[in-house]
Order: sequence, then C-alpha cells, then structure tokens
Amino acid sequence: MPRTLVAGEMTERCEPEWDPLLRAVGLALAGDFMWMFEVRLKDGMSLQAYKHIDTRRYLHLGPEAEAFAFQGNGRYRRVELRCLVDAVYRTLEGWATDESLET
Repeated sequence: MPRTLVAGEMTERCEPEWDPLLRAVGLALAGDFMWMFEVRLKDGMSLQAYKHIDTRRYLHLGPEAEAFAFQGNGRYRRVELRCLVDAVYRTLEGWATDESLET
C-alpha cells in the first residue's frame, strides 16, 4: 500500500452517502456508525466520513469502500480496509480479528 499523502477538504454535502459504508462493513455493522461529512481529495475522489457511535473513531471511505486514514492537516493516506475497521473497533470489549484468534 503506497504511503502517499493526498490533501482533501470537507465539502458542503448535506445528504449522507451510505453505499461505501455498506460495502465496507455490511448491513449488520453499519448501524454502529453516523455519517459525518464528505471530503473531496485533491485527486478528485470523494471520501465519506463515518464515526462509530461507541469508539468515536472514524472510517474514511471512497466510493468502492477504499479505506483512508486521516493523517492531520487535511491529509489522507490509503490503508487496508481491514486495518482501518480493526482500528475503529479494537477498543471494544470482545472485538477480535482473525489474527488474534489464531494464537
């Protein structure tokens, strides 16, 4: 995964876009999130920002559920979706990834 940072700015979008979240986590987990805002990256891609209701951590997702980590100062870095989802949930009791089950 490239470590390139891409600049982005929040848009004025007011209507939630749920498709990226549904693609990323499915219907069963989508209810754990609130849609917060849209970000337009300098390369033209739009990201949807979703905040988990308990952990307060964000998923920033492109249209096809491409995962991005916010790096500060309006910059985003593409990351593995599984890693981003795990980062959002890892502080919840009982959350385990496949790797943690293989010990």
